Parts: sequence; structure tokens; C-alpha cells
Amino acid sequence: MVKGESFGIPEPDGELYPFPELIDVIIVPGVAFDKQNNRLGRGKAFYDKLLKTVKSKKVGVCFDFQMIDQVPTGEFDIKMDCVVYDD
Repeated sequence: MVKGESFGIPEPDGELYPFPELIDVIIVPGVAFDKQNNRLGRGKAFYDKLLKTVKSKKVGVCFDFQMIDQVPTGEFDIKMDCVVYDD
């Protein structure tokens, strides 16, 4: 791991994965989700930038308290295909 360019968060060191089109499923964390499969992230669009470039299944994962009635969304936000939580 090396100090990342964004916020100094440690990131894996090495070459980027060369075949993103081969990724079947992406598990996506979030601050909150809603039953319409919208996701509230941390506001920097890191995941949205990746998610708009792949055709992978997008699975949001969260605790039940992170499910809310409605997540505010913008034009660049990417919906999840499903959200998994303990209800």
C-alpha cells in the first residue's frame, strides 16, 4: 500500500487492473441507500466515476439503519442493481 493522491488514503501499489469489462459484480459501500436502489456516498464521486464505465452488477451493502426513505440524487449518481442489508 502507498499513500494515495486523494486525502492520503492508502491505496494498492502496482498496475491498474487492465480488464474492467471482465468484472461481474462490484460490491459498493455507502453512507445511506433507499428502496429505489439509490446510494449516498461521501460526496467525491469516486465510485460513480468507476460505476459509469462498467456493465458489472452493482450491489450496495449496508446495515439496516442506513436504509432511508429517500436518498438525494444528482444527474451523475449511479443506481445500484440491488441493495443488501439485514432487515
